[in-house]
Amino acid sequence: MSDTSVEAGGTPVARRSSRDVFFGLGVAAAALVFALVAIPAFISVPASVKAAPLSPAFLPYVLTALIGVLGLVCAAQAIFGQGVPKEDGEGFDPARGWPWKLVLVLAVFAAFWWLPESVGTLPVAIFAMAVLLAIGGERSWVRGAAVAILIPVFVWLFFTQVAQVPLPEGPVEELIAL
Repeated sequence: MSDTSVEAGGTPVARRSSRDVFFGLGVAAAALVFALVAIPAFISVPASVKAAPLSPAFLPYVLTALIGVLGLVCAAQAIFGQGVPKEDGEGFDPARGWPWKLVLVLAVFAAFWWLPESVGTLPVAIFAMAVLLAIGGERSWVRGAAVAILIPVFVWLFFTQVAQVPLPEGPVEELIAL
């Protein structure tokens, strides 16, 4: 399947892309490998946990399943859907500048590996979100800053206050501890 145009009245109005199909299937396959290999290998579940929702592996399995389903939806939409309108997506090439994007993603991974114990989870998550928004091409600094701060704060509050999961705290978390 290659990139093809869907025509209406002789003028192309939409395009179909094999890259979308391969991307969706790749995301679904990565989610499957993550669920079958990474979660069982790196998340230990105590034998005393009887209910699946109380297991430390429950949320990773749920999120992995959702990502896999979204990958399948992306592939199905690319195969069976009407296609993407010609004006949508023109000019945005996610593969452009991929070496720098790869370096930035590796910097995010390194930050999550080394910094949470000394700086804290929240500042690292805000940094990671800001970098990922920049990689994704967010054009609005105000919207990007709001998302980069609010999403990690809400996730941090959920895990620390609702789920009672102890996260590495740094000087910032000590200042805003509830």
